[in-house]
Amino acid sequence: MKAQMYDYNIWIPNMDHEKLVAIMRKLLINSKFGIMGFTDCEFHPQGYSCVFLLSESHLAIHTFPEENSINLQLSSCVAEPFLKFTRMINILELGL
Repeated sequence: MKAQMYDYNIWIPNMDHEKLVAIMRKLLINSKFGIMGFTDCEFHPQGYSCVFLLSESHLAIHTFPEENSINLQLSSCVAEPFLKFTRMINILELGL
């Protein structure tokens, strides 16, 4: 088997990070990713970052409040859950 990585990177408007994390967790589960762990950090006076450790790689969320935006990055070494996730997130269009 040849090693391959699938990467998805999107910028979305700033929103409540707790709501976004809940949505991403649901999308990961519905896509059949294996969530192995989760860690996050809230920065003061502003900002938030988190990472879902997946059995297939990871999903990272980084907020940039000063620019009113959030960056989502998904990396996966398995095509099937990756494609399911990207289809679902594109349907949402993250106008949340």
